[in-house]
Amino acid sequence: MAKKAEKTETRDQMERYLDALIANQGALTDALEGLRKRSLEASEKLSEAVCTRQREALELTKQMAMNPDAYSDNAKAMLKAATDAQSRALDFAKDLYKEQTELNDELRASWKSIFESSKEAAQAATELARTWNANNPVSEAVKKSVEGFRS
Repeated sequence: MAKKAEKTETRDQMERYLDALIANQGALTDALEGLRKRSLEASEKLSEAVCTRQREALELTKQMAMNPDAYSDNAKAMLKAATDAQSRALDFAKDLYKEQTELNDELRASWKSIFESSKEAAQAATELARTWNANNPVSEAVKKSVEGFRS
């Protein structure tokens, strides 16, 4: 009966350890998925901004090329385009900073969760090793052999 209880305890400790590893892997997967989504969103925003700005630059160039003698209108259009570009660059920098701040907060929370899961896995592994050593007849023989070498 004692052997059955020992096997059950070892099995329970093994299950606890593996559950902790699975939870840790799940937390890591969630963190990486969140990072992937954020990276994709940032990449899409940047690509969209580049394409839109290229089109605007080409349209401004066309407007100026079609009316080369409209100096005043062309100067106003260039000044407006430069002002808009500066404003958009500042907005993009603000968005990028906000995104970076939010990402840091998410990563901090994710790593905290992973750290907690790792602590649980380490505790479970310690208990598993203790149970395994207590219930494994080979470990007792090894322990006696090591003691014999020390004497």
